[in-house]
Amino acid sequence: MSVKSVQFAVAAHIMAALGYFQGEEISSATLADSVNADPTFVRKSLSKLVNKRCAVSCNLKECMSGVLSQAQYSFERSLAKITLASLVDQIREKAH
Repeated sequence: MSVKSVQFAVAAHIMAALGYFQGEEISSATLADSVNADPTFVRKSLSKLVNKRCAVSCNLKECMSGVLSQAQYSFERSLAKITLASLVDQIREKAH
């Protein structure tokens, strides 16, 4: 895997983690453990993401807000159709 591919994968992972833990403090060490990288590498990646000239980091949250809201809504509607009884039935079927 090329260096740029690794950097992109790490940056995508970091952005996803920051979105997941939105509003919570998360250390570079925690992020580093998550991506199996050195905390220094994670901090360098973060500094690139917060660069004011980076159109992605400046606009991603706003652009993805509607997409994520729709996904959450769809996910919740899907889960609303599942009952505990149906899950138990599935477990019983797989156990036999």
